[in-house]
Amino acid sequence: MARVNTVENEINAWRYRSLIPKFFFIDGQAFWPILLCFIHPALVTLEFAGVSMLTLHFAARRGYGPGQLIGKLRSFLASRYRYRE
Repeated sequence: MARVNTVENEINAWRYRSLIPKFFFIDGQAFWPILLCFIHPALVTLEFAGVSMLTLHFAARRGYGPGQLIGKLRSFLASRYRYRE
């Protein structure tokens, strides 16, 4: 879905390189649970993959990547405040 420059008829692919590739509604960062299901096919793994893909999907809609989601989860579980020792 690259757009064509009307002046030189070139494809401006550099505009879309910063976007995360998607497979239907699943972004590329949430593809590792599918690979985990292929390596270890079990019902528990399928449930884990489904929950983690939905979690990463909704986090990506809010603008969080996997690393930022882990930091946000740590901040939620521990505390936002740091105490001096």
